[in-house]
Amino acid sequence: AGPRNPAAARAAARLAAERALAGRGSEGQPQLPHDEFVLEGAVSEKFDVRPASVTDEAYRATHLRRIEEATKKTRVMGDVKGPQRTVPLPKARNITQRLDGKEDVKEKAERLEKPLLEDRLMGLFDRQSLWSFKQLAAETRQPAVWLKEVLTELAVLNRRGPNTGMYALKEEYRRRGA
Repeated sequence: AGPRNPAAARAAARLAAERALAGRGSEGQPQLPHDEFVLEGAVSEKFDVRPASVTDEAYRATHLRRIEEATKKTRVMGDVKGPQRTVPLPKARNITQRLDGKEDVKEKAERLEKPLLEDRLMGLFDRQSLWSFKQLAAETRQPAVWLKEVLTELAVLNRRGPNTGMYALKEEYRRRGA
């Protein structure tokens, strides 16, 4: 039973022919180097080999030698003499640098008092009637949790329609401002 792929069968036949031509000596017999041999065939049986006796001294010596070789330490620690230079591992924030050379300083959002934040939000809603949360967070520079807490009292989040995800001022505050 040969390979099912015709191209593979042709390649195997060509390789076998090249091997046969390259290995023939003057008498027409295959010549191989002394330390190489070729074994071709098909596997018909599978055997698992075990030692006849675990108490066999020759096997036991071979087994212990293999275990010792496998557990032998290949790395050796030694004392370091003289000054050593340590280089910290790179971190993501150290790898990325700004092109203008300035350091990227992340400003911590300072929490405004509730009346001041409400006044600032009212001013923003006077300027524009619909705001996304990202826009409001950027304009007010407040912590997200605090901003959302104050927004729930002043504005309504549109959950469907053309203005989905946008905040609009509640009716009672719109009338008050007009």
